[in-house]
Amino acid sequence: MIVLISLPLMEAVLQAITHESIYNSFPHFLKQRTLGIRIFLNTPGHTDFFWKERFINIPQEKDFLFSLHDIHPTRGWWPKPHLHMVFNRGTKGYHYTTNDSGHRTLQKNYEKKKTIMLIGDSFTFGVDLDDAYIWPAVLDSMLTETNIINLAVAGYGPDQMLVTLREEIDHIHPDLILVNFIAEDLMRSLLTFRDFAKPRFEYVNGKLVQTQKILSSISEAREKIQSSIWRQRIIFQSKLIKLSYVLFKNINYQMSYSDINLKIFMAMNQVAHERGIPLVHVFLANTGENNIDDTGEKFLRQLEKQGSQVINTRPDITSNKDPRFQRYGHYGLHESRFVAGVIKREINKLFPELHK
Repeated sequence: MIVLISLPLMEAVLQAITHESIYNSFPHFLKQRTLGIRIFLNTPGHTDFFWKERFINIPQEKDFLFSLHDIHPTRGWWPKPHLHMVFNRGTKGYHYTTNDSGHRTLQKNYEKKKTIMLIGDSFTFGVDLDDAYIWPAVLDSMLTETNIINLAVAGYGPDQMLVTLREEIDHIHPDLILVNFIAEDLMRSLLTFRDFAKPRFEYVNGKLVQTQKILSSISEAREKIQSSIWRQRIIFQSKLIKLSYVLFKNINYQMSYSDINLKIFMAMNQVAHERGIPLVHVFLANTGENNIDDTGEKFLRQLEKQGSQVINTRPDITSNKDPRFQRYGHYGLHESRFVAGVIKREINKLFPELHK
C-alpha cells in the first residue's frame, strides 16, 4: 500500500522538478537541493534513444553533420570530398574545406618529407573554426618538414577511430600517429547510434568483435527508427522510469566503458605496432575542466599503465589563465594555437627526429 502511494508521489515530484515554471517558483534552498536531479533528467544523456529522436526530428539538410558528411559503409559517416563551403553555427559561419579524400585541409598536396596522421573527433576536425585556425593546421605550420594529415571526424568515438585507423594506415604510411580524444568520446563506444548508425565493439571470447551493422542510407535509418521509437517515447513520459533508466545506463557505463575502451585503444596500438609505426594517445582537455572533472585524464593514465605512449594537455590547459579562452565547448582561436604548441612541445620530447 505504501509503495502504491509513494510511486505516484515520487513521479509528481520529479515532474515538478523538471517543469521550468514550477522549478523557478521553488525557494532558493530547494532549487539547490534538486538541481542535480533536474540536470540529470534534462540532460540528453549518452543513450541511443536521444540520438535517434534527434535524428528523425531535425531536417538533415540543416544539420551540421549531414551538410558536411556522407554516409560511410563501415564508419557511419565521413566528410564529403572536395568540400568548400561555409556552414553557419549559431550566429557565425565557418569555412570548411576538404581534399579529394575527405581530409580537412587547405593543402592540395602533401609535399613535406615526413607525415603525422591524426585520428580524432570534432575537437581535432576543428568544428567552430575556419580551416586555417584549427589546431592541426596550426601544428602543420609549425613543422616545416612534417605533413599533418587530419583524419578526424566530428562526432566520432574510439570505435570509429579504430575502424578509420585500420582502413587508412596502409594508404597513408605515416611516420607517427596521434589518436586524439576528449573525455566524452569514451561514452560513445557504448552507442550503436549517435548522429547516425555507427560501429560498436564488444569483447567476446577474448576478441574485440564489431557487433553493429551500418545502415546504408538516411531513409533506411529513418524508417527503422520510426517503426520502434514510439515505445520508448511512451515509457519516457514517466520521469521516474526515465530516472531509473538513466541511472541504470550510467551505472552500466561506469562498469563497462573503461574496459571496452581500453580494448579499443589497445587494438589501435596493435595496428600501429604491426607496421612499426609509433602511436601516441593524446587527451585533449576542455578549458572548462577543473580538478574534479578528470575522467579523460584518469583514462589516459590507464593507457599509460598498459604501456601506451601518451600526451596529456590537461595540466597546461587548466593552469592557463588566458581570459580569451572559452570556458566550454570546442576550441576557439586562442585555445587552438595553445594546444598546437603543447602538442608540438611533447612531440619534440618523444620524437626529436620529427621536431623540424
